[in-house]
Amino acid sequence: MRPERILDQERVFDAGKYIYTRTDRRGVILSANRYFVQLSGYDVDKMLGAPHKILRHPDVPRGVFYLLWQTLQDGKPFSAFVKNLAADGSYYWTCAIVAPIDEGYLSVSAKPQGECFDHARALYAGLLADEAAGASPAESAALLRARLEDSSHGSLDNFMATALADIAAEKGAPNCPVNRLRQLRAEMQRLDTTQRDLLATLKKLYLIPTNMRILASRLEPSGGPVSAISDSYKRAASELMGRLHQRMGDVTARPSGTAAHGPDTGVAMVNRALFFEAAAAILGNAAQQFAAEETLPGVDSAAERASLSHSLQLFRNEAVACSGKMTGTVIRVGKEAEHIKRLMSGLDQIRILGEVESGRLRNSDGGLAAIMTQLTTFHGLIHARLSAMTNAANRMRAGAE
Repeated sequence: MRPERILDQERVFDAGKYIYTRTDRRGVILSANRYFVQLSGYDVDKMLGAPHKILRHPDVPRGVFYLLWQTLQDGKPFSAFVKNLAADGSYYWTCAIVAPIDEGYLSVSAKPQGECFDHARALYAGLLADEAAGASPAESAALLRARLEDSSHGSLDNFMATALADIAAEKGAPNCPVNRLRQLRAEMQRLDTTQRDLLATLKKLYLIPTNMRILASRLEPSGGPVSAISDSYKRAASELMGRLHQRMGDVTARPSGTAAHGPDTGVAMVNRALFFEAAAAILGNAAQQFAAEETLPGVDSAAERASLSHSLQLFRNEAVACSGKMTGTVIRVGKEAEHIKRLMSGLDQIRILGEVESGRLRNSDGGLAAIMTQLTTFHGLIHARLSAMTNAANRMRAGAE
C-alpha cells in the first residue's frame, strides 16, 4: 500500500546495478529481479501482480508517462528519467528503458549519471508547475518536447541518447562502440555547423552580382563586358545555390535547434544509433546481473533471461541498421562536397574575368575593384568550408567503418 506521507529520503541506487521488471499490457508486474525488490522495499508477494504505478512518484510530470504510453503503443522503446516511490515512502531516481515485447513490456533501469540528469530535474520542475496551472498530460508532453528542441540537445530522442551513453560509455576506452558514436556525433555536429556557415556565406555572395550589375550600368553601355560578367556570375551562383538547397536543404531557414537535429539529418541518425547501442549495452549488463542473482520465488528465470536476450538482440540489430544508414550519409556528404567544389571552379573562372576587367578599368572602375575584393574574400571562405566538409566526411567515414 502506498504510504500516506512521502518521506524526503533518497535510497542508494548502486552504480553498476540494474533493475529489471516485466509487465503485461496493462502495466501489471509479472516478473522482476531481486535488486528491484531490494531497492523498492516491496515484498515479493505484494509486488508481483501489482500495477507498476504503485511506484509512481508525484515529482514526475504526467506528461512523461503520457509520452511513455504513446511511444510504447506505437511499438517503439522509450527512455526517461523516473523518480520511483519505495514502499516506505522514500524514493530513488532511475534512468529507465522500456520496450514492447510479446504480450507486454520489459523495463531495465540504471542509476542516472551525467548532466542530462540535472537538466531533466529542472525540466520536470517546470512541467509540474505547468500541470499545476492546468496543463493536460498531452500539453505537458508537448512542452517537454518543445523545450528540449529549443535546447542544445535538439530533441527528446537526442537528449535520452546522451543520457544512456553517459551510463553505458566505458571510461578510457575510445574504441568502445558507444564512445566511438559519441565522437562521430561531435564530428557530425561540426559538419552541420560548417554546412550552415557555407549556405550563409553563399547567400551573402549571391547579392554581389546585383551590385556589379548596377555598377556596370554606370560604367558601360548595355551589354558591355562587366554586365556580361555579372549576369554569368549570377546564373552560375543561382545554379550552385539551387544544388545546395536540393542536396543539403536550406538549414538556415529552419527554427533554432531543428537544423542540426531534425529527423532526417546526419546528427539524428548518429543519435539514433547511439540510443540503441547504449541501450543494448545496458540491457546486456542487466542480463548478466540477472543471471548471477538469486531468482525470486514465482519467477521463471530461464524465461526472463530469454525475454531479456531477445530484446537485447533487437536493440543491437537496430543499432547496426542505424550505423549502416549513417555510413551511407557520410559517404554522400563527401561526394556532395566534391561536387560543390567543381561548381565553385566555374565561379572562380568568372571571378578571374572580373578581375581582368577591373584591371583594364583601373583608373575608372567606379568601385569594381572593391567588389572583386569582396568576391575573392567570399570565395576563400567557401573553399575553406568545403575543405572542412571534405575532411570531416573523411574522418567520419574512417570512424564509422
